[in-house]
Amino acid sequence: MSNTFAATRVALGIMLSTALVMAAHQVWTPSFTPLAWTLLGVTAGFSLSGSV
Repeated sequence: MSNTFAATRVALGIMLSTALVMAAHQVWTPSFTPLAWTLLGVTAGFSLSGSV
């Protein structure tokens, strides 16, 4: 049970980091392709839902 909780926390951390990186790139490098960050966010979301 604690392993599932730890995995969920890790997935949440990945999602938070991804969101922060996406926001930073929107501000600092608007020319950076948002598709890559969107895919990364979706992957993190699936990993989160799979960990619950």
